[in-house]
Amino acid sequence: MAHADALLTMQDQEGALRYPFAYRYYATKQMLEPGWVSGMAQGQAISVWVRAYKLTDDERYAAAAARALKFMKKPVEEGGTWASLKAISPRLAALGIPDEYPNQPSTYTLNGALFAMLGLYDLSVTAPEATTRQDAQRMLDNSLEAMNHLLPLYDIGGFTSYDLAHITLKLEGPHVAPRYHAAHIYLLHALYEATGKGSLKLYETRWSSYVK
Repeated sequence: MAHADALLTMQDQEGALRYPFAYRYYATKQMLEPGWVSGMAQGQAISVWVRAYKLTDDERYAAAAARALKFMKKPVEEGGTWASLKAISPRLAALGIPDEYPNQPSTYTLNGALFAMLGLYDLSVTAPEATTRQDAQRMLDNSLEAMNHLLPLYDIGGFTSYDLAHITLKLEGPHVAPRYHAAHIYLLHALYEATGKGSLKLYETRWSSYVK
């Protein structure tokens, strides 16, 4: 509850939780200046506030989660965290995911998007207002459809890439890390259990088979 309350003090009037420090993003080598936002942070804060609301029925938490959702769906081009798949293909421009490191073009960091999608699921089944539940469900459905197109791209044969910077920014090779391969598997499992989306189970099983 202390963390839930602390997060309330960190949210601005737009609904954003802004980082107060600069961060050098590895893919672009550029500094994200203080005040930058992350779709992953928005989604995880939603998950915290959903749980606080369920424990207390305190409307402050439900309202904060709704504000965070509203900001999350603001396009990256407008200073928000919602990244269209247009960097993958113009025909996929209507689909998108919450972006962990808002950038143009997006690098589509996988663990960040999946964590944020869990926040969308949490809000879609918990928000007291029907409009908020429906908005969260629409964003979740859109992201799940986006993942149908993205998940094959993270599979680099025996392992997974952290993001798609090697595609959208044309870096020399994919960024990989063992702990993130494990996180991808666990996050796909959690989202499959929540949504029943078969493509998530397919890649959870495939990527688990890469672990000896």
